[in-house]
Amino acid sequence: MKSVCKYLIFLSILYVYMYSPPIKIFIGGVNPLYILIAISIVFCIIRKNELLSYLHPFKVEVFWFLCIVFYSMVRSGGEYIQRYIVSLVCAFAAVPFILFLANRIGICNKDRLIRAIMIVSAVASCITMLCVFFPELDNYVRTQLIQYDEENYLYENARRGFGIASTLTSHYGYIQGTVIAICPFFLKENKWFVFFIPFIILSILVNARTGIIIATWGIMVYSFVSRQKIALPLVAIVFIMYFYLEDIMIALNFNPETIAWIMDFSDQMGDISSGDFSGETASTMTGSMVVWPSDVVEWLVGKGVVLYHNPFATEHTDVGWFIQLNYGGLFYIFIFFTPFVIMAKRLARLDMRILMIILAGTVVIVNTKSSIFPNTGEFTFLMLLYFICVLDKLGLLQSAR
Repeated sequence: MKSVCKYLIFLSILYVYMYSPPIKIFIGGVNPLYILIAISIVFCIIRKNELLSYLHPFKVEVFWFLCIVFYSMVRSGGEYIQRYIVSLVCAFAAVPFILFLANRIGICNKDRLIRAIMIVSAVASCITMLCVFFPELDNYVRTQLIQYDEENYLYENARRGFGIASTLTSHYGYIQGTVIAICPFFLKENKWFVFFIPFIILSILVNARTGIIIATWGIMVYSFVSRQKIALPLVAIVFIMYFYLEDIMIALNFNPETIAWIMDFSDQMGDISSGDFSGETASTMTGSMVVWPSDVVEWLVGKGVVLYHNPFATEHTDVGWFIQLNYGGLFYIFIFFTPFVIMAKRLARLDMRILMIILAGTVVIVNTKSSIFPNTGEFTFLMLLYFICVLDKLGLLQSAR
């Protein structure tokens, strides 16, 4: 019983790390993620040897991410420094703390940690589905349980934003999509997860539709490159849900506005695959969201202004590539993507090429829809996966204490 309680506490901490649920009633309305960050910092101070044992293999990655922070401080006077620091503390302090806890309860190996991630993802999808199926519960979550987040449109937009997470309409869907993308590697030992895949897919569709692109990318790469039969159930589920999606949502009594919003995305993806970019999303991404630097100086060092939802900027874009180019220029682009290239090369060198292709594609997809870094969503989740996979291959996941 004691071990079960410890495991449930660990899963709760993992949920906080992955989804950052902004619960109002939690210690005066403080986001639980910031409490986890504070505890992780204390852990790093008290148990610095454990921290260093986990971080030592990643000193090159740490150096380049700190270079990004330094460039940001020089370029904009530290205006956005808090977001960078929070993201890096999550990646390089909270992750070691989570692995330390996993060691303490005896589950610090790759298979058990990925199983824990899959359980948390399944639980999150069930919470989303409960909110979809029971409007009264959804209304309680939106108005009483979750702190208002303008980015989630939780009050104004009832057609999406179902569940308990900070960024339901963006990174929640990306994370769920990434879990689907990597699950073929672990389905053989976790066949139970197949049952939850439809729920996770639906949890993506009712929140952040882009996550479906990540999930599809992962399944396609694994199927074509590995040619393992374990991917067949995933392919079958995806195809069935694609062709009967509207019927499934009607049968499950989804909100008509939600159905229309999802089907519009399905139609646009079909148009794009056939070469038609006239749809709303495609035309926006290739039209008004395309913001080029205006002179040579801006091409080199940028404007020093983030164009994403910035009321003081004259131009706006959601596309990460243009956000980064306009913020810091080509110098910033080089520094920004160097650690990601290093991470990809390391995964390939450790004989994890398929996973490298999937995660590299995920970075490209997320950075096209928003900015992959800094954030406490998809970026910090990818860093957790990266730590687990690399430390496991190096034989340090259990020995680092």
